[in-house]
Amino acid sequence: MNLEVSSLEQEGIFQASKWLKYFVLCSGSELCKLMQKFDPLWIYPLAGFSGGRLVAPSLYVDELERWPKEIIQSKGPDSARLRTFFPAALVDDPSALWLQEVSQGHLVKIRKPVLQMQIHHFIYSHLTHAIYPMAMGQQAIFWGLLLTYPQVYQVKGAIYESFQDPRSRTRAWLTDLRAWMRRETVLAPLVVPTQGPLCHTLRLGKECLGWIHKHPGLKELQIRERSQYHQ
Repeated sequence: MNLEVSSLEQEGIFQASKWLKYFVLCSGSELCKLMQKFDPLWIYPLAGFSGGRLVAPSLYVDELERWPKEIIQSKGPDSARLRTFFPAALVDDPSALWLQEVSQGHLVKIRKPVLQMQIHHFIYSHLTHAIYPMAMGQQAIFWGLLLTYPQVYQVKGAIYESFQDPRSRTRAWLTDLRAWMRRETVLAPLVVPTQGPLCHTLRLGKECLGWIHKHPGLKELQIRERSQYHQ
């Protein structure tokens, strides 16, 4: 579905806060189960001059199916390829987005709160024995997806709560997302041999439990999957 072309003067600047955040490394089939709960669902990449390009959910499922092999072989997927998919907006109503015309093309802008999906990395500090999500840099470890949704937003000076719109299906989406997290994923069982289990909020798809101990990023930082702790 084509997005409407508009302007900042007409739309104002969308600002959001109090983000709900979910960090998860999962398989393509596990992501598919989540997306099947979102109906209707449109996915629009937000990066660059995409022109409001609509991407089929199945392409995201296919992308995640490539990750285990790529993670084991090279610590993560190709960053250039990822930029064609992420970050992305998942919407039940395309009117939540609009297009801003610029000299290079069109930018996708947000009009109303949307569920956003982006690539996620974290770092581990041996000094503080802590995991820091949403990190970048040479020491950052690839960890799948970050799903976010704002609880409060502001447009043209007016402040709104994201769940006020009775027509929005997002509340049901978030309920489905939390249920999916409990059913299809576990708290990643990460251990540092010299320190013990780590306290964190990273989730791991159950289908990834069989190979996560081969993640080279975890090995380099001496982080182990719990079942490998004594090996």
